[in-house]
Amino acid sequence: MAAILLIDDDPHQRAVAALVLSEAGHQLREASDGAEGLRLALEQPPDLVVCDVVMPGKNGYQFRAVVR
Repeated sequence: MAAILLIDDDPHQRAVAALVLSEAGHQLREASDGAEGLRLALEQPPDLVVCDVVMPGKNGYQFRAVVR
């Protein structure tokens, strides 16, 4: 299955998404904000990023701009 990076500052939303993705058999890495997500993405590029848009610090749009 896919290696997925999940980025969300809301721990409850992240936990629900992580549960669904893990149960589907995906390899999952999690980050609680855009800066942490960027660090993880650069360390080990994922196949897919699932990212919240509204987060403190680096939001989802800023994360996407840097990764592109």
